[in-house]
Amino acid sequence: MSADAARSPFDPRVVGAIVVIGVIGFIAMWALIALGPQLSAGNNGQGHALSKGAAGYAGIVDYAERADIWIDIRREVVEATPLGDDEGRILLVLTPERGTDPEAIDKLIKAHGTEPVLLVLPKWQTFPNPKRKGWAGGGNVVRAPDALIPAAARASIDGKPRLITLASGARATLWGPAAPRATVALGAGLWQMFEPGRGRSLLTRTGGGESLVMRSANRRIYILSDPDLINNFAFASRERARTAVAVLDTIAEDAGAGGLAFDVTLNGLGGGSGFLGLAFVPPFIGITLC
Repeated sequence: MSADAARSPFDPRVVGAIVVIGVIGFIAMWALIALGPQLSAGNNGQGHALSKGAAGYAGIVDYAERADIWIDIRREVVEATPLGDDEGRILLVLTPERGTDPEAIDKLIKAHGTEPVLLVLPKWQTFPNPKRKGWAGGGNVVRAPDALIPAAARASIDGKPRLITLASGARATLWGPAAPRATVALGAGLWQMFEPGRGRSLLTRTGGGESLVMRSANRRIYILSDPDLINNFAFASRERARTAVAVLDTIAEDAGAGGLAFDVTLNGLGGGSGFLGLAFVPPFIGITLC
């Protein structure tokens, strides 16, 4: 038998290359699983600050950037860090979905310390558009669950959100510390509002008394009942865009805020803060590669 016939049919270099490629592919797969949400642009048509769909908030983010307002998109839970005495406080904006865990909301509020929080209740149940990425293909209006109202605000806010159909020309009053500040247009359609009850209202429907923005007694938590007041849909017309800016300005002024921070962790776009995510960021990435 010749030496060539006795030689192994597998070339060691080929086998070695296969092993190396397999190891790199294995690590890359788990890295994408862990860090995928953080690397994602987030434009999926849902209701969060990275979405350019009708239910998203990319419009108000773009407005804040153009107006030179301090703004941040948070992919992780951040401890309270005020801007400074001259710049004001940071208003954390939470945009939960219908299935969001209420404990996750409470965790973010607790981490934000004494800084103000704006919770925007969900109203739309949207579906992806198969033809245009980032667009919503349709949606249903569904009342927000009462459980999404933070525990820290339930003592001073006892109204429950409900759906109300408004005719064309409906308006609401923006309230300052002690007097009406302005009257804004709402427009026709199905709106989600708080029933009249105990609590401080910053935006009240004219003629009905229902509230669209409620504030807790300690001025720490603000709840906006209908997302259409400030989402991308609100920027479909000049009048509604002016309403969106006026509502956000009123809340920020009442809270003494000089900057905005939009959370997207409640929307599944966190930055891999779990154990698997830690394995692919310094200083642990060295151990992972070894």
